[in-house]
Amino acid sequence: MFMSFILMFIVTIGLAIIIYRAGINGGALSGVKLGLTTGLFFSATAISITYLYLKRPIGLHFIDGLYHVVGQVIAAVILCAWQ
Repeated sequence: MFMSFILMFIVTIGLAIIIYRAGINGGALSGVKLGLTTGLFFSATAISITYLYLKRPIGLHFIDGLYHVVGQVIAAVILCAWQ
């Protein structure tokens, strides 16, 4: 659990850098958009690529991908609303 916290903290730092560099300051809705974008285009696809090579069931692609998308949406909403 501790390593999961550390890794999510690293993801949150990356989101904060993107928010700062892109000048995003639109509140919670901007956080939802950013979280969905980064979650779908980066996290979910990376997990799916790995699972394709491991020949995991397609259901695991969706479950694990959605877990990371939701986590990034929550983190991005908090960061964008915090500004």
